[in-house]
Amino acid sequence: HSRIGTPTEYKLSANLRSPERIAELVNRVWNLYAHVEKQERPSGTGRAEIEDDATDQVLYCSAKPGPDLDDLFNSLSLREGLALITLDEAVPTYVPERARQTVLTVSEAKGLDFNAVCILDGGRHLERIIRDNSHLSSGNDIEGLRRRLAIDQLRVALSRPTERLFWIDINATDQIVRQSVGF
Repeated sequence: HSRIGTPTEYKLSANLRSPERIAELVNRVWNLYAHVEKQERPSGTGRAEIEDDATDQVLYCSAKPGPDLDDLFNSLSLREGLALITLDEAVPTYVPERARQTVLTVSEAKGLDFNAVCILDGGRHLERIIRDNSHLSSGNDIEGLRRRLAIDQLRVALSRPTERLFWIDINATDQIVRQSVGF
């Protein structure tokens, strides 16, 4: 304290992590909290201010497992500054052995920033969040907590990139592709 002085807090007036398109996706996640009971929703708001004119990209891909997808994952796993993030608790079986050690779970990626992020099978995750929620009112606390956790995980994963976001759906149905593109 005697060398550095009294700490000073500075409030940043703009979102400095996520550029416009990526910040818009992070903001759309907040709308997903409507799919959980009010008591399960986070308090306050976490919407990102979008004032950044930096160029960013959001790229969507739907693919089937096979040699081409293996080549893509192997290539992405070698790119410096790019993170492959799964929304599941374990690395999906469709990820080739050579790329498996580079895939992060959401909890491993939390708190980290990357130039680019590739989200694996985000559409399937999104579909689980927004599917029929009429059974929520029956007091199914576990389902409400599962959805809340799924939304939180999606928000964390989407907020990691600073320049480029890849969203790759694997073996996606037409409905999942529409939901992902609409999101």
